[in-house]
Amino acid sequence: SSDLITDLAINDDGTGFHIVPAALAQKTHATLPAASLAGRLRRLTDRTRGAWLDTGTQWVSLSSAVADIKEFGAVGVTGVDDTAAIQAALDAIDNQGGGIVQVPPGTYEITRLTLGDHTWLRGAGAHASILKNTQTSANHGMVTNKNQTDGNTNLKVTDLTLHRTVNVSATGNFNEAIYFKSSKYIWIDRNRVIGAATGTNNTNTKGISCEGCTYIWIRGNVLYNIGDNSIAINWSGVRSDGFAHVTDNVMELNGSPSWVHSGVVVTADHCV
Repeated sequence: SSDLITDLAINDDGTGFHIVPAALAQKTHATLPAASLAGRLRRLTDRTRGAWLDTGTQWVSLSSAVADIKEFGAVGVTGVDDTAAIQAALDAIDNQGGGIVQVPPGTYEITRLTLGDHTWLRGAGAHASILKNTQTSANHGMVTNKNQTDGNTNLKVTDLTLHRTVNVSATGNFNEAIYFKSSKYIWIDRNRVIGAATGTNNTNTKGISCEGCTYIWIRGNVLYNIGDNSIAINWSGVRSDGFAHVTDNVMELNGSPSWVHSGVVVTADHCV
């Protein structure tokens, strides 16, 4: 048989041909052979998993830039932290220039996830795909962006539940479900955000916050039990343009709280 057929292991057991499906050799990205045989296929076990094609000059993914978190080891089991697995999927998409990270139905426990440029974190529906945070220390965002100095671009979070389960005390604005900073072109749509606020004085649970960001769409989200600032479009220092569109969001508190709740806070210009 030819080298190409032998390399692909197409119906070839080394002694003859058989009418059985082709078996793709599994490799990590680092162990792919040098691109040289156009048409050769491999199945990657890291980065954007699935079939990769040797074009003769480079290896390219055939997976349409979609990374499923379960292929990176997320299990959705109570008591198991899936942060590293989901972050691996996000990093794989970031490394190849952007794409979709798919969160299938299930409840996944996390601490903090960071998104790079051109990344869409997408669930299967807010009541189906749940990211649950149980940490006891304050931080900026269950979901946030990687470069908070220069910012990131084209960030999208949709069709998820983000649930903070622990009421953590902190001074200032912390404990957001989604926190993006210094970024532009942001879409946050059709999510359900659940905070840990109770009926006592509590402003330590935040919802969706975009600080120093521009070109923002926040639409069709439900925010429940957020202690303060369900949605915030903030600009630190000199006030500037947010160019934000906030519409069709629902904010609801449980019981009769004794704190003053800010539903939508805007300290930037050109926001509707």
